[in-house]
Amino acid sequence: MSAISRRAVAKGAAWTAPAVAVGAVVPVYAASGQVTVTALTACRTGSNFSDVSVTLSLVSTMSTDAVVTITSVTPGQGSLQGSPSITRGSCTSTCGTTSTCVAARSATTPTLSFRVSTPNVTSATIGYSVYSADGCTLLRSGTLSVTIVPCGGQRSAETSTSSSSSSSTTGTSTSSSTSSPTPSTTTPATSGASDPASAPAPAATPSTTGDQATGSTSPAQP
Repeated sequence: MSAISRRAVAKGAAWTAPAVAVGAVVPVYAASGQVTVTALTACRTGSNFSDVSVTLSLVSTMSTDAVVTITSVTPGQGSLQGSPSITRGSCTSTCGTTSTCVAARSATTPTLSFRVSTPNVTSATIGYSVYSADGCTLLRSGTLSVTIVPCGGQRSAETSTSSSSSSSTTGTSTSSSTSSPTPSTTTPATSGASDPASAPAPAATPSTTGDQATGSTSPAQP
């Protein structure tokens, strides 16, 4: 039996050694951009329940259109009534019932609307998923926590300020009118008025004879 050379052993080892691929799994959205989802405002209306409107901000850096689908709405108080709805975005693709589309490398601000059983809801948690528009491939999911305030709070404050300013102006006008001087209507006293106390005493009439007062006549002297 012939001895095995070292060259033959090394050659055989090269054929039997497995190849190792070096690399890492990269998410789809990381390679082609992503969609950032935030909430800009959230407010409510209603006296027996809450009709909530949430303005979302969708900013895409993707090279293709993307779809954002609302997967859940959990109010902090009360319970969700009916199904949420969302306005359509800048493209027409959909992936699910409550979904909106954002075009490639663009931004949009759709409005999410839903009703809650209590009129005083102050918070909600919103779940969402981001899909590629071509084939609805799931890219990522997330949640948003929003604080809900009464709608039109700032407008009410402005109306109150305007009303207060208007009332102040009216008061000033009234005060100015009230303080205007009133012309004097006093009539000056006239000489010889009918007041007995101020009338001059009549001049005394001289008597012709002292006896006329008694009605006797003195005889003529010779």
